[in-house]
Amino acid sequence: MTDTLADLNPVQREAVTTIHGSVLVLPGPSSGKTRVLTHRVAYVIRERDIEAYRLMAVTFTNKAALFLAGVNSSQVDCDFRCWDW
Repeated sequence: MTDTLADLNPVQREAVTTIHGSVLVLPGPSSGKTRVLTHRVAYVIRERDIEAYRLMAVTFTNKAALFLAGVNSSQVDCDFRCWDW
């Protein structure tokens, strides 16, 4: 198991490592949605050799989007951008 998965519970780990198709994460407040999203982006870039420009991650708050961009920029060598719609 990689460092990318080390601090996830089994359900979060399944959401992160599912590769075929899209993954919709809809748990309640403070259940780890942003953690799953950040780990999934890092996982597919690091472990599955997916190029960052092929990924799109959507959040519903600016706080989560900025966190996602910041964490992933530090975990993988990419420039992540946030758009405020």
